Formats: sequence, C-alpha cells, structure tokens
Amino acid sequence: GEYWKTGTGGTVWAGITFDPELNQVYLGVGNAGPYDPEKRSPGGGDNLFTSGIVALNADTGEYVWHYQQNPRDSWDYKATPNIVTANMKIEGQDRQVILHAPTNGFFYVIDRKTGKLINQPGKTTFINWADSIDVETGRPVERENVRYEKGATEIWPGTNGGHNWQAMSYSPRSGLVYIPVQQMGTRFSRDQSEQSDTAFNVMGLVITPLVKQPGDGKGTLVAWDPVAQKEVWSVQHDHYWNGGTMATAGGLVFQGTADGKFNAYDAKDGKELWSFDAGLGIMAAPMSYSIGGKQYVAVLVGWGGTVAAISDVADVGWKYGAQPRRLLVFALDGKEKLPPSPPRTDKVDALDDPDLVLDEADVAAGRALHLVCASCHGAGFRSAGAPGPDLRESAIALRLDTFTQMVREGRMEKGMPNYTWLSEDQIRYLHSYVRARARESLGLRETYDPATARKQAAAKEAKPQNEEGGPARITY
Repeated sequence: GEYWKTGTGGTVWAGITFDPELNQVYLGVGNAGPYDPEKRSPGGGDNLFTSGIVALNADTGEYVWHYQQNPRDSWDYKATPNIVTANMKIEGQDRQVILHAPTNGFFYVIDRKTGKLINQPGKTTFINWADSIDVETGRPVERENVRYEKGATEIWPGTNGGHNWQAMSYSPRSGLVYIPVQQMGTRFSRDQSEQSDTAFNVMGLVITPLVKQPGDGKGTLVAWDPVAQKEVWSVQHDHYWNGGTMATAGGLVFQGTADGKFNAYDAKDGKELWSFDAGLGIMAAPMSYSIGGKQYVAVLVGWGGTVAAISDVADVGWKYGAQPRRLLVFALDGKEKLPPSPPRTDKVDALDDPDLVLDEADVAAGRALHLVCASCHGAGFRSAGAPGPDLRESAIALRLDTFTQMVREGRMEKGMPNYTWLSEDQIRYLHSYVRARARESLGLRETYDPATARKQAAAKEAKPQNEEGGPARITY
C-alpha cells in the first residue's frame, strides 16, 4: 500500500539529547509503521532512519551519523527511550559514549563521534527475536520467522519493550546505569480470526500481549555495568510499568513503582533504604535540586500511558479519578503528612440495562473496532484506571443516545476528543461491545473466546442457520 501518504512511522517523540562537548543533537527515532513490513515496503529495505539514533550538528542541523538498531523493524521497536551521554574508560581508553537501552531489549554503548558500537551489546531482559548484535556491522543476528513470514510468531520483548520511555539514569561514581526494565511478550499474526478482547488488529496485523515466560508481567530495577555489559544487581517489582530512575551523587537510586511506592536504594547493591506510599502509581523519573543550600527530591505521582492497552496485565487496582495525581517534594527535615488516598480495588461496578437486546454481529464489529478507544479506556474496555474511565461503569455509556453524543462531541476539558469521523453504525457497534463487556463482568454473559468463536463460525458456514439458507443474526 501507499502508506507514505498517511505516514510510515519514524516519529521522534522522546530521546532527544544535546551534547555540548561535541555540539551535536541525538535523535531517538521511533518504529516503522505499519508494523508489518510486507505492507509498508514489500520490496524490502531497511526503512532508514527508523528504530535508530541520528546525530545532527546542533548549529546547522547537518547530518553527522546514524546507527539503526532495528533495520526493517517489524515489532514496534523504537529508539525513543532516553539517550545518556557519558565519558568513561573502556579497555584503557577514555571514550565519549552514548548509553542506550531501547525497547528491543539490548544495551548499546556507542561512540558519540562515529556512531559505531564500542562493545558487544548485552541483553537486559529475555530476548528471543535475535541471538546477538554483530559488533562489526551493528546489525542484529535475527532468528528464523521473527517477521512472521511463515506464520504467527511470539516475540520477546513485546511491543512495549524491555525498556520504554521511563528514564534510566547513570552514576559516574558507581559506573552503573539504573534501568527500569520490564518483561512481556507479543504474538504477531496475520490471521484476522485471532482478534480477541485483548488482541488488537493494527492495520491487518493482530498483536496479542503474552504472559508466558518466567518474569512476564513484572518490572525490574536493573543496575547495569556498561563496560562489562552485564547486570550487577536487580530488584524485581510486583507489577509491570514502573517509574523512571534517578541516581544521586550521594550513592542513592530513587524509583517509583506501579503500586504507588517511592523507594530509595543503595546504588552499590540495591538494598532498599527508604520507602514512601504515594497513594497512586508512579511513572515519572524523580528529580533533585537545591534551594538555599537545601536539597530536595521531587516526583510526579500519576498513572496512565500504555497501561490501557495492556490493562489485563497492568491493572493494579487504581480507579479513574479516585486517587489524586500530585507533585510530591521531599527533604531530609520534611515533617508534612500526606492525606490518605482511596485504596486499590479490583471491584468493577458495572451498569446494565436488562431491556437492551444485543445483536451479536454488532458486538463482534465493536470488538474489531474498539482499538480506537482502547488507548484510553482499556483493552476489551477493561480500564486500568487511566487515562480514561471504565466505560462498563459509565452512566453515559449505558444509553446509545448519550454515548453517541459523547463520542460525536467529545469533552476536551476532560481530555476526550470528538470522533466525528465515526459513522452511526460504528458508534452503535462500539456501544454494543461496551454493553456486552459490562454484562460479562456482571456474570450475565459468557466471556468471548476467539477459538470457540472460530469453531462456531465454521459450523454456521457448514449449516445454514435460518430458513433463507444464510447465517442468522444472533441476539442475546
């Protein structure tokens, strides 16, 4: 397809770093799109400069060098996680380097002058898409069928990556990098029948989050030695999608977690030295500053982001609007007490209209379409507490007319855009799917299973379901 007309990825939305020593700007470039390389570039090619780092002259914008970490990306891998510049001694030589842990799971040490690899990249998490990175060429040594050319394939790390936009930090004193690592896989399939409540059809490619390997669905604070390219210590968290890190000159590492803890660790060995209950999940990296000789540590407390798309894994019990988002600031002599927040809960107060008759064709169409809503309201309309409310509990989503008005007009002051491009039929499909999911949570309806649905569809094709000889439209 002519995807260049609508865009083929390569966005630079994070990972922009200025290097005052070399007067260069480094751009972390996003993934190629659509994910399926056969759709965007069936003739082959590396899709420069996606999934890599580009160095530019800071004064003129002139190209200096590039290093592509994932040529012909096929898995939503991106180089947008933060780029750290450092000066360190490697094999007896002083080197000006970039330290980078992109979403593909490897850790890279790159020469800032040339863009060449300095040592063999290490694996910060479970990786099965490649065996290693060739130091001479810089290209990954990929495994068979990783681009699903022979059928569906399961890849680690998945589309959310082994490390995402939550910032890592480097301590010149310890020589270690502190990375908020996470682990989950993704199944990639061109078979449209694999779509489910938690699997999305992304321009013809069905992607399903996977929790199968030991450590899946968890996050880990990893202290990484960039010279030896190995883990020195780690602290595993109970949940996925934790906050960025901050290393201090005093030998501490701070990080917030998905379950609302703000922790301080010993930078040498990872021993927990202090913990504070912030009352809501933390994604941001902390910062430190001083005023009048007094040091402060600050962190933004708030929950959201990609957790909505993987809500069945990343839901830790936060409720939309229940726990306050806030900026917390700490000092050694701080004495203020934080007001308590409502506790986490798994309870869903779903609403239902018992008089509403659902058309199963509409429900199925809504399931296929709901990707447009999932980034805020959750996969399968199961909210993880942010960025948007759980529509199963929404009185607005109970009735088709009020649901239609909200979708059509939006509510920008609350962050809800308008979807004027959706047809009346499409809005009805989405409404039917919301209502079906609400009934499932209330135990009034069986949960959708794609394997069962495929068998039922095959049976209907083999045997007509109505007097006219065609498949019947089923109501529930």
